[in-house]
Order: sequence, then structure tokens, then C-alpha cells
Amino acid sequence: RATREADLHDDPVARLQAAQFKVRELACYARADRVICVSKPDAEQLLGDRPGIEVEIVPLAHECVDPGPGFEDRSGVCFVGNFVHPPNQDALEWWCRDIAPLLASKLAERLVVVGNDPRGWAASHASGAVEVIGWVSSTLPWLAAARVSVAPLRYGAGMKGKVGEAMAAGLPVVGTPIAFEGIDVVDGRDALVAETPSEIVDAVVRLHTDPELWERLSVNGRVFISENLSVDNMQRAVNSIWNPATAPRRQLAGVRNS
Repeated sequence: RATREADLHDDPVARLQAAQFKVRELACYARADRVICVSKPDAEQLLGDRPGIEVEIVPLAHECVDPGPGFEDRSGVCFVGNFVHPPNQDALEWWCRDIAPLLASKLAERLVVVGNDPRGWAASHASGAVEVIGWVSSTLPWLAAARVSVAPLRYGAGMKGKVGEAMAAGLPVVGTPIAFEGIDVVDGRDALVAETPSEIVDAVVRLHTDPELWERLSVNGRVFISENLSVDNMQRAVNSIWNPATAPRRQLAGVRNS
């Protein structure tokens, strides 16, 4: 994550700090009996950096919930995140600077920002185009009100809980390739993958104006979560770690995954 951030901003000092952190982190992994990752890309990265360590994959898990209102009873765009986390800060800045102006020219919908913001960082970005809610006890009311969830992440690592949470709630997601890393969605079937500001805007507009596309992604997103990121899947992965003699598993390019 730190290396990607340094590369994004072409920051040589941050790049050196990331390299130093990597050395310390890999040294910790080498002392462990097993390293647990949440996604196959993470596991493959670690094995490439430190061959011989024992790596397991335990994916994030989501419970599918009632999908709530249909297309006609929803509006707007929702971005859920912890805004102490730098990748989410960068994503919101990118949205306000490069994406919101393009969206405003095509669609009169605000971005609703939901999530932990103890320092008021996200709140400082509130405007006529961006409403900042802050911390909430449950994101479900906002997921049930929005027509689209966005994850405009330019860097990061691991599996993104905001993506799985929205899909499990039947809310179609528009996200960057980084947002879907480790979540093997099919673009146009399970979600919409977009990389540039114009691509993100086009995807958001499509979901706001095409009820059939919206319904297909709403249904297929929940199916994807049920089949790939369910609590049962996580339980099987955990069982394979604690009961290796009784829980079968297969080898995936040096990574053990239930």
C-alpha cells in the first residue's frame, strides 16, 4: 500500500520509507508459523517477496441482507470509508477535484460520504456536490437509499470491505481495479469497473439511467457475495487452518486456500 502511494505521487522519500517498512514487515512474517492474508493477490505478493513462508487465505465475509428499495425509490451516490485511512482520503480528494465536476455536467446527484471521520477531514470537503454524514452505527440506511456505491480508490491493498458490504446489500458498485483487487467480479455482470474519471462518471450515469442494468448488478452482486465471500466461506478457511488433518484444501500457486 505504501509503495503504491509513493508511486502515485512520485515521492522518493515515501518510496524509501515504504522500502524500509517492507523489510521490517517481511522479517516479522518470516518468524511466524503462518501468515494469513485476506486475498490471493496479497498472498502471492508475500510469497514473491519471501518464498518459503506458509501463507493461508481467509477472505472477508459478508452477510447478504434484504436488498431494500428498488431502482425507482433510490437516488444518489454513496461512498463509505474510514477517513483516517489515507487511501480513502485520496479517493475523496480525487472525486472532488476530477470526478464531481464531470458528473455535475451529466447528472444532478450528490455524493453522500459515510464513515468514521474523527478529525473532520472528510467534513472539510462538504459542498453542494458532497454531503458528509460522518460516523454511523450502521451503513445500511445509506446503502438502502443510494442508487450507486462508488469506490474511487487509486491505491490500497487487501480486500475492500466497502465493496463487499454494498454488494451484499444489493447496491451496485462502481469501483476502480484497485477497489476490486482480490474480489474477482466480472465487469458488467457483478459490478462496473472503471479507472479514469470519465469512465467512473459514465458508469455512474449508466446505473442511474438503466433500470435493467441496475437490477442485474443488484441481483448478481448478492449472488457473488453468497458464493464467494460468505460467512460459511470464511468458516471453512478458518477450519482449514486449525484442523489441517480433517479439512481438505488445495494448492494454488504456493498459496493454501480453502
